Amino acid sequence: MKPYDAVPQSDLTPLLQIYLAMEAREPGAREKATEVEGAMGKFFRGVHATFHPVGIAGEIAGKSSNVAFAARSIFQRYHSLTERDNVIMTVVDCKFRRSCLRAGETDLYKADTLLQEDYFNEIRRYHVTNPSECDQYFYVCPFIFDRNAHGTPVLVRCADVLWCWAGMSSLHPGNGISIPTSVYSLPLGLAERVGGWDAGPTAIGEDMHMLLKTFFGSSAQIITQIVYSPASQCNVSTALTTGSSWTMYIDTMCARYDQALRHMWGALDTGYCIQNSVRRPPRLCIKFLVLWSLMWQAHFLSGHLLLLIIFTTAYSYVVPADHIHPAMTHAFWLCARLRDVSFVVMQAAFTFYYYYHQTCVKARREDQGHINNIGDFSRRTWSWTFLLDRVAFPVAGVLFGSVPMVQAVVSHFFTDRLVYRVSKKPTFS
Repeated sequence: MKPYDAVPQSDLTPLLQIYLAMEAREPGAREKATEVEGAMGKFFRGVHATFHPVGIAGEIAGKSSNVAFAARSIFQRYHSLTERDNVIMTVVDCKFRRSCLRAGETDLYKADTLLQEDYFNEIRRYHVTNPSECDQYFYVCPFIFDRNAHGTPVLVRCADVLWCWAGMSSLHPGNGISIPTSVYSLPLGLAERVGGWDAGPTAIGEDMHMLLKTFFGSSAQIITQIVYSPASQCNVSTALTTGSSWTMYIDTMCARYDQALRHMWGALDTGYCIQNSVRRPPRLCIKFLVLWSLMWQAHFLSGHLLLLIIFTTAYSYVVPADHIHPAMTHAFWLCARLRDVSFVVMQAAFTFYYYYHQTCVKARREDQGHINNIGDFSRRTWSWTFLLDRVAFPVAGVLFGSVPMVQAVVSHFFTDRLVYRVSKKPTFS
């Protein structure tokens, strides 16, 4: 890698190589890879494709096993390179779909996750300005659903806003460690030292699992560096093109629940943390305590809140008021007031999200000024459609947060295998 000042900040294409981690079982995968390589090869240092075969022992189908297979190919390609830590690997959730920008133009493949040039510029800046620690950096970034929110059912849109907040909850200075969501980067040398990506059942939450693997594999020496360049993502959208609006609405809701269940299936990482904390415990530090706090928030908090509301309400109805201990009565009253306060706080959070969303859309428009396609941008306004978010979020949180979490955790008593379903995403035209 050249020194930071020796390469113009806008000239990143000679440094970037694209690896398309394809599934061999996908119909037309090789044809799609060939088309993308032909169309995009001239813009990058190279575009390569790997095809993950079916039936490898010990693997489950999904992004984790696919990335693990692609990473092994990358390790072999750079096997003779001594400075592997100067090669940064970026993993992106990227489902290509055909799209035609204008009538008469050639069909293009468009990804459902977009990164701005600033993302790579910032990684390069952090890497070359911190040479003594750059081999320990694990880069994470926030994300934003700014592509098709205006055409998404309110409950699905609310669930994704809550998911966005959950992803950003650990992205603040001084937190010690941050959890990536969908998009992250790390030095090739660091990935190779910890043995690459896992492909078994516990790696279903591939992004969080890789952070945990590098955390324990480096004895808690990794540094999660926040890159303040949000990744643009799409809301789940129905794949139906015909049928009534209610049919498409329900199909989108079901698709979002499947995605939520897959997210919550990552609670297997809690067991992975316990196992590694016993086998190779890192020294007790703030990072270790923060990590366990984040694990509890990610895999148990929303389920506990649902159970708390259900059982406190049922207890109050079943047991006469004069039979309830005063301490229990005060506890119920305090919990109710905390819920009231949280509703008010969430209204402020939605206001902040409005400005965050607008800022991200504006920045991406400037970064992609050569694209004149309004279908790729979603604006939030003060219309009644987006005002519904402010009252519908509790329902969305329970439906796409608490319920799938409880289902996933209970299911773990019977199996550690999940049928991986790729999320349905929109096709822009």
